[in-house]
Amino acid sequence: MDTDTLLIRYKSNLVVDGRGMYMFGIWGVVKTFMMLFYGEMFTSDLYVEGVPILLYKAITALLVLAFSGLIFFLYYYIGRSAVIVGKTGKKKKVYLFFNFCLMVLTVISLRGYLDFGNKHTSDMNFVSFVVDLMLLWICTDIFYSALRINNLEKKQAGE
Repeated sequence: MDTDTLLIRYKSNLVVDGRGMYMFGIWGVVKTFMMLFYGEMFTSDLYVEGVPILLYKAITALLVLAFSGLIFFLYYYIGRSAVIVGKTGKKKKVYLFFNFCLMVLTVISLRGYLDFGNKHTSDMNFVSFVVDLMLLWICTDIFYSALRINNLEKKQAGE
């Protein structure tokens, strides 16, 4: 394929992958709340004797909400930057660092799903495992497409 066709292909990949990151941000927030409300988080282990249960639940909800907002912002930032680079060709690099960090964290978290001796293994764990594999694929594709675009643009400038 010629350079222009490859550039269009990889830029299109960035746009699609960036939009996919929006969905993964929403999934991250939903998963966090599902873990909280369906008891897979260790909130009962953190309860301190003497603290009113209503105050405890309010503080827990605020912390989860703040954490979920941070998760969504990270996914949104990576996705939005990928879409901008794919559509406009702007030179953004910081999102690739966060994307790489997200890739590393995803690989580390995948190991936790493989604990077959755990009695709490559920369908939710299997679904989360599959979704995290898809997230890893999209993160890898964003990284690869951005590097290919950079190389192709350098090659095109040198011609």
